Amino acid sequence: MLVPAAMLSRRSGRLWVIMMIAVRNAAISGQPSANTQRGRALITLREMVLKGEFRAGDRIEEIELSRRLGVSKPILKSAIERLVLEGLLELTSTGTYTARRFTVQDIRDAILARGSLEGLAARLAAKRAQDRTQMESSRRVNRGLSPAQGS
Repeated sequence: MLVPAAMLSRRSGRLWVIMMIAVRNAAISGQPSANTQRGRALITLREMVLKGEFRAGDRIEEIELSRRLGVSKPILKSAIERLVLEGLLELTSTGTYTARRFTVQDIRDAILARGSLEGLAARLAAKRAQDRTQMESSRRVNRGLSPAQGS
């Protein structure tokens, strides 16, 4: 479902900001390499945040966390700063980092934004499909995903 521009302005720009964050995150230099300390630290820290190892508002203890991850503080700092850009962590006014609090409205807006972006991606993919073999390949993938989504 695409969200009309008029609807975005009625929502005081909140959804627009979330969509722009999603677009920016997609543009951030791809996935980190698990072959580097920096990449492994980022992947591990992101997984920790997403799995709920830090509660909303919890302070990120950099020294303890760098020991736990087995990386230097500058490498950890780089991972933390990337997660701030991704919106998972926040920099406080005191210069510390905390796990971000998400409101129910934030989550609803993110779901709406994701649905809009997925709809746009599907429409662009359909327009750009050049031949029947590409379409058939997409249909096979879709059929394979459909049973998995129901479980």
